[in-house]
Amino acid sequence: MIENIINILWLKEYENIRKISKNTFYKEDDFSKSNEKLFTNDIDSIYIISALNKNVINIAGYKTEEHNYIEIYYIYVSLKSNKRLSDIKKIIHNIIPNPCIIIFWYWNNIVISTATKRISKNDKTKQVIEDYYTTHKIDLDYLTDIEKEFLEDIKLTNNSFENFKRFYIDFSNKILIIRMSELRWWYIKTNLENIWKLLELYKNNKRILIDITNLNKEYDLEIAMWPKALLHSKKILLEKELEKNKQSIKDI
Repeated sequence: MIENIINILWLKEYENIRKISKNTFYKEDDFSKSNEKLFTNDIDSIYIISALNKNVINIAGYKTEEHNYIEIYYIYVSLKSNKRLSDIKKIIHNIIPNPCIIIFWYWNNIVISTATKRISKNDKTKQVIEDYYTTHKIDLDYLTDIEKEFLEDIKLTNNSFENFKRFYIDFSNKILIIRMSELRWWYIKTNLENIWKLLELYKNNKRILIDITNLNKEYDLEIAMWPKALLHSKKILLEKELEKNKQSIKDI
């Protein structure tokens, strides 16, 4: 399966497969017994499949007092169970100091994750996570048109070669794009400003749907007609706001 992932991402020329022992993580000072149990029970194996730096590809490093993008790791994680993938993702991103593109595999389904980082102000040897970017589960046997376009878009040569920070941010933004594309049913080709607009609309829609669900519960419990009428009016207003947001999404 590793070779398939390497081909999907166009990493063949930069392939450098190295197994990472789970003991590497267990030796970390703050690695808890519960995390050790999680890794033992839920992870089959972990590999670095490519390590991109200026010596192997024509991309400049990027290092400032805040950010260190000198080398990017592509990491392949074969899972025994995907129930706690979110926890595993955070542990790996936090422990490995390099910016990582992690590909989780489970029964020919993949999830791709990145995490932007900055250098800790308190300890220059450590990195602090700024944001996580994670795709939905992608079934390689039954790819949607959106997923096909996304996998094409994240191939190595389709990311920015300006420097490694720009490369990594570009890749991460494409994960954000596919998540936003789920709202429109096609892969979005737009600028970053519009992606953030879509994200805000997405968050707002989630809030509205929760509010509508709560209003429905209140409505079912209410007996008096006048309070029921008020709850119904509030629901109508929220539904109109939801439709307005959906139209805004289409217009972007």
